Amino acid sequence: MYSSPYAGTGPSSSRGCPVQKFNLRRIVVDCRVIEENLKLIARHLGEHTRPIWVVKSHAYGFGLDCIQHVSSPIAGYGVEDFVAAGEVLACEKSKPVYILYPISPTYCPARLLARVWDGSIIPTVAGKNQIDQWVHSATKAGVDAVDIQIKVRSFGGRFGVPPEELAGTVAYARKQGLRIRGLFSHPPHSTVSTHAEIRKECEQFVKQARETAPEAFIHFSDSACVLKGIGVDLDLVRVGMLPLGLLPEETGKGWGSSLKLAMTVYARVVSIHALRKGEGVGYTLQMGNAPSHVAIAAMGYAHGIPRKIAEAGHAWWRGRPLRYAAPPWMEFSAFALTGSEMDILEEEIEILGPHAPPHTFAWKVGMAPEEFVVRLSPAIPREFCGVP
Repeated sequence: MYSSPYAGTGPSSSRGCPVQKFNLRRIVVDCRVIEENLKLIARHLGEHTRPIWVVKSHAYGFGLDCIQHVSSPIAGYGVEDFVAAGEVLACEKSKPVYILYPISPTYCPARLLARVWDGSIIPTVAGKNQIDQWVHSATKAGVDAVDIQIKVRSFGGRFGVPPEELAGTVAYARKQGLRIRGLFSHPPHSTVSTHAEIRKECEQFVKQARETAPEAFIHFSDSACVLKGIGVDLDLVRVGMLPLGLLPEETGKGWGSSLKLAMTVYARVVSIHALRKGEGVGYTLQMGNAPSHVAIAAMGYAHGIPRKIAEAGHAWWRGRPLRYAAPPWMEFSAFALTGSEMDILEEEIEILGPHAPPHTFAWKVGMAPEEFVVRLSPAIPREFCGVP
């Protein structure tokens, strides 16, 4: 069985997530929540539209093992490179894996080329030079044809084939014997552009793509587009953050606010520290609102918690928030205590999770929600709950 770098105690066969007494820190991924999120997303897509689940960066730090416990119908998986594609196929072989960036065969490990030739991995090209590289590699391997996608540069930026060169690129690929599996683009500013701007860009792209390669799957939409209702009637849409419950800033209203975070990050309180007058916490000198006592939890930036979390975030324990007493330091984080919280010692507290979701404070400190989870250390045990 595939040994994920994110596997700790291994997937749980139980539908519950019991507290692990001796873990200083752990991450629980609820596969039931991912399943429910995917079903909710599907209800807002067109009848014939299917999602590609983008699972780059080991499913945004959740751990790739989660994909083998989710059965919602999807068209395949999207990743950043060939090594990541191989890791996905080691977990789940029934669906194709789409490389979402134009990468030449030079960077495809030899052991994975066979998966390209049989259509399990779909590479992306961004011009005639990469087409030639794939044709040369296939010819050398004795392969007659290869399925590819063509990435089109968005009208507002990002890399890919310039829109004015798409027809020529498609014709060249066909002449070389390549099969056009898909045409896709990506709105460069989907989280901040207006609804009208993205819709206009989408319509321009779809019109050109349909005229150029009517046999290809067309996908323009990403998570932010889906929330805006743009591109949801295409052949495919790419959603990565949404199934996991990592939400862009604009989801305070509308159906997106019903999506739930599928991850809970726990850390154990290892000590309670009384602050003497003028004493600081971690790397920080004492602030004007410094508490008299702090709880020290066993998670810091070495484990992937950004120091900026202290500016707008909080932890959660027994039905109430805990404010940060200072930015996390390498191994630990400090939380302000009141007199009623002294029994927190050796308890687990929620660092990130349903009661402390990163999307509620990430944008306030100039970060995106996924930045709070992709950095989480692979050494932290992942436990998978809601497994059928």
